[in-house]
Amino acid sequence: MSSSSESPGAPSLKRNVAWALAGNLGYSACQWGVLVCIAKLGTAADVGRFALGLALTAPVITLTSLNLRLLQSTDARSDYPFNVYLSVRLIGTVLGVVAIAVMALALGYRGDLLYLILVVAFAKAFEAVSDVVFGLLQKAENLRRVAVSMLLKGVISVLAVGVVLRLTGDIVLATLAMALCWGSLLATYDLPAAVRLESLRPSLVSRALARLAWVALPLGCVAGIASLAVNVPRYVIEADLGATALGHFTALSYLFVAATQPVLALGMAVNPRLGRHFVTDLGAYRRLTWRTMLIAGGLGLLGIAACALFGRSMLTLVYAPEYAAHEVVLIWLAVATGVGFLGQALSYAVTAARRLPEQLPIALLSLVVCTVGSYLLVPRYGLVGAAWAVLATEATRLACLGAVYAAAVAGASSAARPPRGRAVHVPGLRAGQATPMIVEITGCSGSGKSTLLKEILRQCAERGLPVATAEDVALPRLPRAIRRHPTLQNLALDLRGVGETITLRRDRDFLAFAMSVIRRDTDRAVTALSACRGVLRKLGVHSVLAREANGWKAVLVDEGTIHSAHYVLVHVNHPPRREDVEAFCRLVPMPDLVVHVVAPLETVLRRTFARSDPPLRRRSKEEMERFIRHAYMMFDLLMSDETLSRKTLRVQCDDDDLGAYRTFAKRVVDRIAEGGAGAPRIACAV
Repeated sequence: MSSSSESPGAPSLKRNVAWALAGNLGYSACQWGVLVCIAKLGTAADVGRFALGLALTAPVITLTSLNLRLLQSTDARSDYPFNVYLSVRLIGTVLGVVAIAVMALALGYRGDLLYLILVVAFAKAFEAVSDVVFGLLQKAENLRRVAVSMLLKGVISVLAVGVVLRLTGDIVLATLAMALCWGSLLATYDLPAAVRLESLRPSLVSRALARLAWVALPLGCVAGIASLAVNVPRYVIEADLGATALGHFTALSYLFVAATQPVLALGMAVNPRLGRHFVTDLGAYRRLTWRTMLIAGGLGLLGIAACALFGRSMLTLVYAPEYAAHEVVLIWLAVATGVGFLGQALSYAVTAARRLPEQLPIALLSLVVCTVGSYLLVPRYGLVGAAWAVLATEATRLACLGAVYAAAVAGASSAARPPRGRAVHVPGLRAGQATPMIVEITGCSGSGKSTLLKEILRQCAERGLPVATAEDVALPRLPRAIRRHPTLQNLALDLRGVGETITLRRDRDFLAFAMSVIRRDTDRAVTALSACRGVLRKLGVHSVLAREANGWKAVLVDEGTIHSAHYVLVHVNHPPRREDVEAFCRLVPMPDLVVHVVAPLETVLRRTFARSDPPLRRRSKEEMERFIRHAYMMFDLLMSDETLSRKTLRVQCDDDDLGAYRTFAKRVVDRIAEGGAGAPRIACAV
């Protein structure tokens, strides 16, 4: 990495990478040493109980830690002082320990096993507080202090566990000794380092604490879900193949813990600079991202080659000859790890761009893929199937993070220039010169909206009007191959829309109203989920257009926020209520111009049933017809609202005559041409 990516006066990036790598590798080696000590000086049952303690406590503490360290290290604007980070971490850690105790009791653990779980929880609590100090040091790029602390913690862990097990043979006492050593190191080495940089007095400003917790919650959920996903294949292996197979898989997987440390060390070094570059220099941000991915990909290829060439001998040397029989599993795990390296590198860039909400649905999707893959593949293919499930999980995460990264770069770029799309530029119109008029086309399914939109776009092009569609603005860098596939394009819009909606504050009242009506009136859970997804997409893309739709005369959208009434107010078993329609019109974000496309009910029914993908296509024809009639009734009530009717242009499409569509399209284009810089600001979704 060139020096151009380094800020003046900052420590050498190579030196920081070296210190971070030394700390992470050393600590990982010592963790493995703790496991070896338990195996050598205790029993296999002790190893299993210790592993159970880690498996139960790690996801909970990871969730309640909210991944604040990553947020701290990329907080280039210093949005929150350190004492706010510290207070949120302390509160979360206490809640995590209490949750672990309740969970252990609820699961029926008693006696020594319960004590062991609680001791591991306290050890993890001390580690969590040290971690928030490491975030402060990492932001200051003092990775030497972080590395020394990790090395000290690793060495004293091995010594404490080894000595106490040697003297007492009690795994609970050995783990307690390790926890006390971690707490002592926190008090005598980590906290004094933080005092030199910031005050340690906890913040009592509840608003700041709540705001930080809300911002960091997606990251915490992502980390917690990722920690849970790591254990899903192991749960299935233990249930289907037994404890011995689980031991083999865990031993093979642990070989890659140390292999991930170079990528983690690289992230510790580049995170602060990625955060600064995204704010100050987008080109440097992109170059540093690609160099980070290149290094991560190279490390992944080296790991795959090493496992393919030396896997059998390595397993025999490190463990025992019986493990060498799983050489193929080791190679597949190496491939999964290599893909995971690329995903980890992309996650650094995505977090630095503050694309935090999008990471939660990605983590959930990855967990679903891992769970489904494990339950389908492990019973049939054994440990190889478990490795394939891990690979599918990492590949899913990489693909989704790539889409979010592209959207982040496109969004940052659009602040400097208008997006490329189906637009016709006219001389003298500069980006940002006029506030665009955004026009929503809505109406029942089968009323002729898509045909009208195509004709409007054609006439705008003929008249030289610079217009775009909502896809052009919300997904400016989306490859054409994805745009041609409606399902993939809708998935991209879902990710963009849901991510925007999670951080959206302005339209919370409308969102709460919509969700309450959907829960009340929807007859099936799947239908309710689909409706909620549709509303979230509309509001999310609404937010994108409100922020990024500069440089156009108009933006045309096919089904926007007004059309979300179709998700909220139209249900199979309940006709629309007038009071709900009135509340909807009062709360929904209003567009500049609504083009309401109307056709006779018989025409709508005929066209809808002739489609290959009609709404509620898995329902009976009777239910579909009732749903369409309710939608038709809803639009009549909706357009009778006084506020909405003032913004509405009604287009009557009684037949399939293209000449009529051209006439109606001309009326809409005339309105667009008349609209100027003073047009009211609106945003709609596709």
